[in-house]
Amino acid sequence: MLAKPDFVKRFREFVLSGDSARLPTIYELARKFDVPRPWIQTIVRQLRDEGVLKVSRRGGITLKRFENHPAAQPLLSREDALYRLVRSRIESGAYRLGQPLPKTGLIAKSERVCTANVGHVYRRLVTERLVSRVGRTFIVGPGGLHGYPQSSHQGKCVLMTSHYPGGRYVSVYEAGFCGFWIHRELTKLAFENIIVNPSDVPSTNKERDRKPDLIDNGKPSRERAHNSLTGIFVPDVHEEALRCLTRLYKQNTRRTTQTNTFAPHLSKAPGSQFGTTKRCCLHSINSQRG
Repeated sequence: MLAKPDFVKRFREFVLSGDSARLPTIYELARKFDVPRPWIQTIVRQLRDEGVLKVSRRGGITLKRFENHPAAQPLLSREDALYRLVRSRIESGAYRLGQPLPKTGLIAKSERVCTANVGHVYRRLVTERLVSRVGRTFIVGPGGLHGYPQSSHQGKCVLMTSHYPGGRYVSVYEAGFCGFWIHRELTKLAFENIIVNPSDVPSTNKERDRKPDLIDNGKPSRERAHNSLTGIFVPDVHEEALRCLTRLYKQNTRRTTQTNTFAPHLSKAPGSQFGTTKRCCLHSINSQRG
């Protein structure tokens, strides 16, 4: 084992006379010089402060004078390498337009990466409009182009017709915040869809105590298969717009009434001081009430 002064001198000579852009790792340098790793870390830190070396997490230890050398560039992570691989396959035509991409588990096993990295790569391609997503399936091509559906319900219809051609497609969903537009779109796509009141769907005590999404989604489908559900009335677009306008008018009327009732009492509150402007406002509110 070298003494520390001899090691420092020898390591400096090794670094300054080196022709390689990238140095070995800390562990490999410690084995090469037969010294403890803290010694290597200390001298590397000193040379970095002197501007001789450049240290980065992904790029390793590189010489400053070879900073623009290709070998000194940061190493690609597995996710970036997978992104470049999938993108090159799309651009070269290996993955044709409209073809579903491989499942995340399959490509993760073949490329030796985790499934989360594959999901990140696929979503990155979606933002670049090279890939579109329908449910859990990623298909080559932007949404709405080349005959590929733009919305998710249209994509599900295409998948249903491709897997079950000539079938009878029946669907159901519970009335709620989604409104009636999904029903209209499914009807255009030859689905026999109904909208049901959530309280009309029968449930057992076990289903009431445990309400995961899987059970809540399965109850309407089960009753729809038995034809035991009756759909609610679905208004057309004009009637729905009039209903929304009427509800908005009632809400605004109720809020105005609350404000007109509450505002005059502010002038009678203990310690309240109202100026001329506020008195004029209260007078106008009282006149509106009259």
